[in-house]
Amino acid sequence: MGLITNHPTLSSGVVATGFLYTNIPLPGLNLGTWGFEYAHEHNPRLFPDHGSGYLVSATPSNVQLNFLKKGSFEPTLLDYAYKIRQPIAVSEFKSLTSGFGTEGAKFEGPLHFVVGEGDYGVCGGDCKGSYDLAVIKGVIHPKAKEVGVLVQPGTGHGLTLSKNATAGWKVSFDFLGRNGL
Repeated sequence: MGLITNHPTLSSGVVATGFLYTNIPLPGLNLGTWGFEYAHEHNPRLFPDHGSGYLVSATPSNVQLNFLKKGSFEPTLLDYAYKIRQPIAVSEFKSLTSGFGTEGAKFEGPLHFVVGEGDYGVCGGDCKGSYDLAVIKGVIHPKAKEVGVLVQPGTGHGLTLSKNATAGWKVSFDFLGRNGL
């Protein structure tokens, strides 16, 4: 989203996964649920080059709460997600929304938002009804060719790790196809 809000002519269309303009503040920033530890101290072998400015979710349970919807993924994928998790810089919390420029209203391509129904970080675990499509279309991106929202059933933020991920991708590719992309 930072690309089109700063440089609205650089992209023909956007599929924004794991992001949605909601009617609620960013609930996932309740840092206690992330179970953060300093990455290097948590696992110096896995994170040898990350100083004290980098955090990582400490347990598989933290990763599940913040990225996966219970029952929507194969248990082995939780192990995989935990193993490939990446540190987050402390500065990202301070600058989370600063990447959004003022030019987004000039974006003229199609814009498709895809968010998991149970995305904790975006909508506090319940994304159904958490957004106002009229506001997104009329105020935030009024020139967008088409604005669509998919609240992917039975998924969390980690959409691609969910059992029904392909259904969501089909909707996105159909959206792009309808718009000549």
